[in-house]
Amino acid sequence: MAQLHSTWIGEARIFVDRGSSVSIPLQILGQIEYAIAYGQLHPGQRLPSVRHLARELHVSPVTIQHVYQELTRRGLVRSQVGQGSWVAPLAPPRPSSDFDELLLRVALEARRRNMSANEVLARLASHLSHRGAPLKIALVGIYPGATQRYAEELEHLLEGQVEVDARTFQELERPEALRRLRQYPLVLTFLYRLEALRRILGPEPRSLGLRMIPSQATRALLAALAPQSRLLAVSALPEFLNTLRSGVSAFTPHLRAARFVLVNDPELTSHLRWAQVVVLATGTEHLAGQVPEGVQVIEYLHTPDPAYVEAELWPVVRQLLEVVT
Repeated sequence: MAQLHSTWIGEARIFVDRGSSVSIPLQILGQIEYAIAYGQLHPGQRLPSVRHLARELHVSPVTIQHVYQELTRRGLVRSQVGQGSWVAPLAPPRPSSDFDELLLRVALEARRRNMSANEVLARLASHLSHRGAPLKIALVGIYPGATQRYAEELEHLLEGQVEVDARTFQELERPEALRRLRQYPLVLTFLYRLEALRRILGPEPRSLGLRMIPSQATRALLAALAPQSRLLAVSALPEFLNTLRSGVSAFTPHLRAARFVLVNDPELTSHLRWAQVVVLATGTEHLAGQVPEGVQVIEYLHTPDPAYVEAELWPVVRQLLEVVT
């Protein structure tokens, strides 16, 4: 029987499963990281002290200290001696270079190409007169299919005024794909991946985090399950496993039996035979074909948070729209 310990940090329930193949530090790190990304932990919210959280989860204070240090390194948490740790404020989009510096770079490049002032001015006039083109931004995700779906949902939330192109972090390993991405005026990714994206992109173009929440359909399907249902939830990412546990449990407090495993669990086939309901996190959709006949399958889907889009994304998009319309 797995030995579970849990505690609450604000709206987020943090689990430690000593029977899991995922290391305890990664379990805690992943849950706090995703809780910040999904809005369960808010900017400025104070985190428990190292000793308090260690005591609640029955782990070493050194483990919590390492988790907080890694969250700080990723830009998600701020810490100060004597004041503790708290969720970092929302990272604003990086501004474009100062206009004069931008013009200087254009002038230097024109000189390198032996272009005359009239040629440069003619090119600039052509670009300034090319107005009315649709605004295109990019969304960088992990899985192609899911990222494309998120991009389409974003286009709907942005009232069809913006085209959102879906890209993945794996694509960015190719120099040509990275060069194309830098041509967008705005690049989005999930909040917990924002610092990683900025390390890849550098200072330009603008980059902004996107908060996600479980979709309405997912929440409704989970809440409607019969209390006697045996539920199996499968994650592709080790750091997401206990976050999946917390999310599913929030909508199924009435269930009596539930298991949470990784997609590469050696006992996966046995777990699938045991289950009456299988919840598949993004990246595990291929398992649907392995689920026994008669077993209900629920995709654990997310969607962009409409409130976050309205408060954080729309102001930036409106500024960009003024340029192209």
